Amino acid sequence: MPSTELWTVGAFVLGGALLFVVALFSIGDRRNLFARNFEAVAEFQSVSGLQTGAPVRVAGFAAGEVLSVAIPGGPEQPFRVRLRLRQDLWQLVRIDSTATIETDGLIGNKIVQVDGGSSATPAVADGGLIRSREPLEMEDIVQRVSLTIDQLNETVVLVRGEVKEALDAVTVLAGDASTIVTDVGRDVQAIAGQGRRVGAHVEQIVGDVRAGRGTVGKLISDDQLYRQATAMASDVQQTVASLRSTTDNVREMVEDLRVQAPGTGIADDIRRTVGQAEQAVGNLAETTEALKHNFLVRGFFTRRGFFDMGAIPEQQYREGQLELGGRTALRLWIAREHLFEEIDGALRLTADGQARLDSAMSEVLKYPPSTPLMVEGYAPGATLETRYRRSREQASQVLGYIQSRYRRDTSVTASIPLGPDTVGEPPGDVDTWDGVALTMYVMFDTRASR
Repeated sequence: MPSTELWTVGAFVLGGALLFVVALFSIGDRRNLFARNFEAVAEFQSVSGLQTGAPVRVAGFAAGEVLSVAIPGGPEQPFRVRLRLRQDLWQLVRIDSTATIETDGLIGNKIVQVDGGSSATPAVADGGLIRSREPLEMEDIVQRVSLTIDQLNETVVLVRGEVKEALDAVTVLAGDASTIVTDVGRDVQAIAGQGRRVGAHVEQIVGDVRAGRGTVGKLISDDQLYRQATAMASDVQQTVASLRSTTDNVREMVEDLRVQAPGTGIADDIRRTVGQAEQAVGNLAETTEALKHNFLVRGFFTRRGFFDMGAIPEQQYREGQLELGGRTALRLWIAREHLFEEIDGALRLTADGQARLDSAMSEVLKYPPSTPLMVEGYAPGATLETRYRRSREQASQVLGYIQSRYRRDTSVTASIPLGPDTVGEPPGDVDTWDGVALTMYVMFDTRASR
């Protein structure tokens, strides 16, 4: 073989070997084969199609992969999912962290999402067990919606029937009360007439005594006449006492009717029925909220603008989740030194920072109130935990000031920590930022007039 061909064959073999080495290192780096890792275990009753090698994310950050899915020994036992995670994320995975099985995108593969725990609990041990939350299946959502609608229909029918019964009872009670009042009125009038007649007789007797027509003498000399007069006076007293007693009884009867009419238990039944209807409507609202997060219909809600801004993962946000449906991101950058001062290790928003936020909000207010506004927090740091904590604190303080002063709708206003790496282009043509960015996602055909 000529030497030229030998050199060509040798160069081809050497190039193939170099490409194989580069591909090997690239694949190993993407799967963290050459990085220091630790393992954790999560248990699920249903893995929803999770496969070995599926990505694992910690607080939305790419953190590792699924090593294995152990099949349980019986129907009562769970699947044991073994996870391999990057060691530099160990401080975020705590004992109270929660692992869930989610869908990557609208129709993507299954992934494992691990929420960062609280700093009050220690980090999970290597190979330790972390808590899990079962995945939400579409069939469960449809069944819950169907049950909620059935309960709502039954409640409406029940409320309608009980309200009709309550109105009928009130009508009957009003008629009975009117009859009782009419009868009592006639009795009172008869008693009053009898009292007037008795009074006229007494007045006549007293007149005869004062006129001196022999009555006084007869009273003195005739004991029988005296006894008759005494008996008549006693009868008058009894009649007056009876009149008073009857009047008091009538008054008490009327008061009882006024008090008892609303308290027949009907009002309490109506309140309980309305409470059940409110609970059913609340269940329907919770089911609708769950639909917004399901991978089959989440894209529809997102395109219509029904997204939960506070729950968007960092990776999806960086990929432009809020720019769907023709929205465009407009950012107002404010550096940390123009916003905050640090006193005894605590970050505080300065008066100059508040003035700068007011000036930035004057631009935001030019757009409709339904325009989504995201406060992006940026901060450098030596570790991932430091960058995450500082950027979250800066974004939270700015969001708190905006909400307390401008009262924006919380469904279209939120904050997100992004570390030092920026989304978009800050002033000065740099790739990192320390401060915040007020980002509006606007539809240019809906911009409000000045």
